[in-house]
Amino acid sequence: MAITNKIGAPVTGDDFFGREQELVNAHRYLDGRQSLLLSAPRRIGKSSLAKRLIHDKISEGWKCIYIDLQGIATKEAFLRKLIESFTGVGLLDRAGSKARDFIDATFNAVKGVSLGDLKLDLNSRGQTESLFYRLSEMFDHENNTLIVVDELPLFLGKLMDDDGKNRDDVEFLLNWFRSIRQHENSGIRWLFCGSVGLRNFTNHYCMSQSINDLVDFELGELPEAEAKGLLKALAQSYNLSMDDALVDETLNMLQWPIPYFIQLLIDRLISKIYDPENMPVRLDDVVKAIDELSKSDYFITWTERLDEYRDLEDLARSVLDNLSLAESGLSKEKLLQIAMKGQDPAVVDEVKKKLTKVLEMLEHDGYIMRSVEYRKFRSPLLCKWWKYKFID
Repeated sequence: MAITNKIGAPVTGDDFFGREQELVNAHRYLDGRQSLLLSAPRRIGKSSLAKRLIHDKISEGWKCIYIDLQGIATKEAFLRKLIESFTGVGLLDRAGSKARDFIDATFNAVKGVSLGDLKLDLNSRGQTESLFYRLSEMFDHENNTLIVVDELPLFLGKLMDDDGKNRDDVEFLLNWFRSIRQHENSGIRWLFCGSVGLRNFTNHYCMSQSINDLVDFELGELPEAEAKGLLKALAQSYNLSMDDALVDETLNMLQWPIPYFIQLLIDRLISKIYDPENMPVRLDDVVKAIDELSKSDYFITWTERLDEYRDLEDLARSVLDNLSLAESGLSKEKLLQIAMKGQDPAVVDEVKKKLTKVLEMLEHDGYIMRSVEYRKFRSPLLCKWWKYKFID
């Protein structure tokens, strides 16, 4: 069956392609009563994999919940979002009338209908935290359940203000999740994912102990065979003629074969080749498509997400600026020299520490990679876009 080219949106059903080994491993962990932290750069297919896992587990008789926290900005709105999601699949049914009374009382306390800025009519932080603890006591731990929480670090980043006043709230919520996961013989498994890395977030704010029970589940680029298969399947769906040699050359030019980049390229080829049945795709077509993509706005989220680096944002942007000018990469020592330009030599140790953290974050988030002793952009396409956007 032909698959459709869906750019940016999670793919489901017959449009989900590959990830066979990742699915096997994820099911193995979940069946072993372990919760997962889906660690992967943005646009690599985290939400698609999570929704496929939900589909599979529902077919096995599990209760499954998908909670998207994008647009949620307060802990009160977060609480309501959780209650709506949990009651939707009966996760709180075990508590019976106690749960219903709690839910009714909570919703009656909420003013307004928008989830983004809701406030519960509470007088203290203690009362709000008490609601969370009461909620955690009502979970049904007896049945196999998968709860996917998407964009948790994005929500926590919004909750955390610049002066750190809300740090206690953020740490409380992370530890609240951990306390639920620590319930003995719980049938509930969790999967946390998002466009901003939770590991990066907790490390930055020295809260890594709150997620040290999660299994890091990495999702990388497509294996070579799956990348070729996806490119060929999408081309065939839209009658694009690409021989094996051109498929290999195309993937060599992309270097980082993630579904999103392949989908973008196919979309560009579709829009340029008007008579695909009589016009086979040429190498020049692929080169032009990549060049056009490097001047598009498809990658704007890669610069917007750097806002989440907070006090390290300027250093991160400086690293990327300089790497975009050095396609073969730069050593950490050279990047330190650049970061130290115009600064007092006495602060070199502090700057080196910050640079180390920035490089780790940029590598985890898919911006850069290590090549022997050098760092360079992971994707030549992203490198070209960054240079065009911020340097040229």
